[in-house]
Amino acid sequence: MTLVIKEAGAALRRTPIMSIMTAIVIAFSLAICGMFAMLTKRANNSLEEFRAQLVLEAFFDPSVTSDIAAQTSTDKIKSLDGMTSLKSISKEEALTEYVKSSGEDVEKILGYNPLPASVRMTFENLTSSNAKILRKQLLAVQGMKDVIYDEKSLVALEKRSQTLYLLSLALGGALLLISLTIITSTIRLALEARHDTIHAMQLLGAGRMTIILPYILEGGFAGIFGGFFAGGLILLFHFFVIPSIAPELATNISESKHYLILFGSGAALGAVIGMIGSLVAIWRSSKM
Repeated sequence: MTLVIKEAGAALRRTPIMSIMTAIVIAFSLAICGMFAMLTKRANNSLEEFRAQLVLEAFFDPSVTSDIAAQTSTDKIKSLDGMTSLKSISKEEALTEYVKSSGEDVEKILGYNPLPASVRMTFENLTSSNAKILRKQLLAVQGMKDVIYDEKSLVALEKRSQTLYLLSLALGGALLLISLTIITSTIRLALEARHDTIHAMQLLGAGRMTIILPYILEGGFAGIFGGFFAGGLILLFHFFVIPSIAPELATNISESKHYLILFGSGAALGAVIGMIGSLVAIWRSSKM
């Protein structure tokens, strides 16, 4: 094993340009994927924040008194799945809010309070589909007249989040294929350049694994360096680019574990990509 590692190091020294090219390709591929992953995560976080704050307001029939509405809210509405908050609005409170917002006292004009009592609710993990289900459940409650919520904004955010997620997957897949193609070509060139060395090792009785492992490790080493470089590019993007163009999309990278995850996962993914590329190159090479 020591001989294999030494040969891998020697291979890196013999063809440093090819190894540097491999590391750079892996670095930029992982960096771009990481940047899109950060943006996708922030978009999903924004969607979750919006969902957590989105208010469903259920209005009772104006003929339902405030006391009956409050009792119904406690008995039949409070038990709905996923509810995080519930606030009952009496007819009197609704009238006070209307007078403050419009400046018109409809009770003096009409001689009675025409505004209905209502219930304002928030739910966890609210989606457009289960919001419709909740609306049907609320409308089935006796005395309920209507249920409103910002459906257009919820649907629009879900579509944007899904589009960004699919775009990230497509871009990541495309960059992975490009990286593997370039790495495979680079390793094949290295194999052709070392054909005489490989032939000499075969004549000396070296086994197949002894010959190919250094090239696999070479790709892995280049991938590790590329992963570290990708982590640096992602940090530059995070600290200097995002704050200047879209500060609302910034994510929190401040603790030591965040840096450990960033550079550790980058190095691991880079090593895997580099070794896979080397394996493909070896398999496709007619010289081996």
